[in-house]
Amino acid sequence: MRAAGARPEVIAAARSNYRKGVALPSVSTGKGRAPARVAPAYDDLTDQATYAIDARDYARASQLLQQAISVNASQPRAYQLLGFTELYLRGDIASAERHMRAAIERGGSAAFRVYHDHASGSFQNTCAGSLFVTSRDVTFKADDGADTFAALDADIKEIKTNRFVGRNPLGGLMGGAGDLGAFHIKVKRLGENKNYNFAPLTKKKKEAELIIGLVRSYGGVKD
Repeated sequence: MRAAGARPEVIAAARSNYRKGVALPSVSTGKGRAPARVAPAYDDLTDQATYAIDARDYARASQLLQQAISVNASQPRAYQLLGFTELYLRGDIASAERHMRAAIERGGSAAFRVYHDHASGSFQNTCAGSLFVTSRDVTFKADDGADTFAALDADIKEIKTNRFVGRNPLGGLMGGAGDLGAFHIKVKRLGENKNYNFAPLTKKKKEAELIIGLVRSYGGVKD
């Protein structure tokens, strides 16, 4: 079983960059002394952490990522992965938000697992993928690569949880898909308005509110 559904793109991307089987060199400390080990590099720690996340080993992933942060606190990747880990392996939204903000403020992103709706908000026809929030934009890429979305913060005119679309408590009886914690992003570009509906794979409204809060914080959307 993988974190929050199918293998997340954020994990797949890290795994594809993994450099396996490189032994860390020993450093001689002089005759008669045991050789000192070179501390693990930042990338090695975050690469190993992605495997722990994939195995749903929260304790190991957290340990490796905290160690990576101690090696280099200015890089965003460990914070991004730690936020993802806190959210999907531990369910701690407050801690996840703290680390996601740290990633964004260092030029990185916060990563979420979501559904993208293809059926006018009913969520009867969807694809799963990863949604990324940065300090300047929001992007989505489906797991199969067939569906993508990207919008600069300046083009986002509204982001809110849905009052009805995707939240129909009667589900299929009225053409909806039940309460999914759905939210929408309204984008205006070149005089054209478009509305995009998403919902967390966890179907939790609090996760949707976290996404909305991050976009509003860094993009200036005040609706």
